[in-house]
Amino acid sequence: MTPPQLLIGLLSGRTLHWLAGGLLALALAAAVVSLAGNLGLRWDPFGGQARRLARAEADAVRARESAARAAAVLEAERGLVRQAAAAAARTIAAVDGVQRLELLARGAPDASQPLPPDRLARLRAHDRELCGLAPALEGCAAAADDPAGGAAALPAGDPAARRHPGGSGGELRPARGGSGSL
Repeated sequence: MTPPQLLIGLLSGRTLHWLAGGLLALALAAAVVSLAGNLGLRWDPFGGQARRLARAEADAVRARESAARAAAVLEAERGLVRQAAAAAARTIAAVDGVQRLELLARGAPDASQPLPPDRLARLRAHDRELCGLAPALEGCAAAADDPAGGAAALPAGDPAARRHPGGSGGELRPARGGSGSL
């Protein structure tokens, strides 16, 4: 049989019926599979959907953990901001109190008279205590190096003739080279 004769034989009535029947069966199978898919029936012989589901659940767990960590970091940062604001408010209140007391002391009727020795000793003790609490303040390093235990920090005599070693007076400033924290 030659190729043209074979082609004519395939296109004869009997062969075309088989070909049309096969195509119809294939179309019918595709329609059934499509309809089953639309109805929610799935065929997954290799478990791909289960792997995708497990991967999606693991991703969701990691995302929740990451969100919890970010929330904890944010809350910690808010706490630090609250603490810093409270410390700044305490510092401002301390500076205001010191300035108010300094103005009262400078305006007192006995401001130009020398201090009695017992009062001077009390003030020096308070100065050493403050320097122990905040050694970075200006004047504290000099008081620690002073063999008289800070006697130079509060000399006896006329307070009006002296200026505060740190500047205009009443300022809480860190010592040179200090960290600047109270």
